This record gives sequence, structure tokens and C-alpha cells, in this order.
Amino acid sequence: MNFFIVDIKMGKIMKPGKVVLVLSGRYAGKKAIIIKHHDEGSGDKQYGHALVAGIDRYPRKVTKRMGKAKIHKRSKIKPFIKILNYNHLMPTRYTMADIGLEKTTIKDIKDPMKRKKARYQAKVKFEERCVYLLGIFEINPISHVFLPNLCTRRPLPLYPSFCIRGQTYLDSSQSIC
Repeated sequence: MNFFIVDIKMGKIMKPGKVVLVLSGRYAGKKAIIIKHHDEGSGDKQYGHALVAGIDRYPRKVTKRMGKAKIHKRSKIKPFIKILNYNHLMPTRYTMADIGLEKTTIKDIKDPMKRKKARYQAKVKFEERCVYLLGIFEINPISHVFLPNLCTRRPLPLYPSFCIRGQTYLDSSQSIC
């Protein structure tokens, strides 16, 4: 009998842009996106870890009777940036591209000023996903994962996707993953 030894390698799950859930620590239960990953470990961290950016405080629910100032105030997002062990992350099937933090490194996160700048960039990118437009939130296909429970005035066929009372509706031409 001849047996062929085949080197089969599994595909990498923890890739940049992958949406993950944080399982433990201060941000347990929060959603985050992987920015950089180190599967084999590096430097002082000799285990698989990732640099993630996530949402600490989500935008609050908006109704049609609220004024513009109140809607603007309730649609704020508080982000976090952290280096986490793979054991504390649970990957989802969703990916999110164009975070704008691809050039950020783990060394940058250790510097307080660069960390603050990266957190501000994450805040801007996350708030772009939840666009305030005439009291109506336009939600990207992936944003229902990050921004649940937003309430809008009524469905608009002009937009490819929108969110009403926590449910996301998509065109037939779009897919979430």
C-alpha cells in the first residue's frame, strides 16, 4: 500500500478585517475588528494575539420625534483599541474592510499619543458606518452586526440597506458576508 503524505494546512481565520466578539476582560461581550494579527506570537507576547479596534459604547436608539441635536448626541460611538490573546476572541462570519488603521502597529499602541490618535481614527470610521442623514440612519450591510437596535423613520427604497427596529433589510443583489 502506498500512502501519500499530504501537508494540509487550514486557512487562517483571524485575518485583518474579521469581526470578532471579545470574550473576557473589560470589553467582554463587545464587538471588535482585527487590525493586525500575530499567529505565532512576537516579541514579549509568545502566543497568538491580535490588535483589535472595537466599540465600547454603541449609539443609542433614535426615534422620529427627536430633534437633530438629540439625534446627533445619541449617535456618538466610543471606540477602544487593544491587544488581545486569540483565546479571548471569538470570530464571526463577518468581515469589515477599510477601517483606516492598517498602518497602526503594536508599538504605536504603546505610545499614548499615537494610541489616542488611532482611537480617534477608529471613532471617525465607526461613525461613518452610521451616517446621520436627515434623521435617518443609512446602514451598510455589515453595520447591523456592529450597530444593532437603531430605529429609523420608515423604509426608504433609495438606500441599498437600512435598519428598522433592530432588523436589517438588504437588496437581493447584496450579501452580508
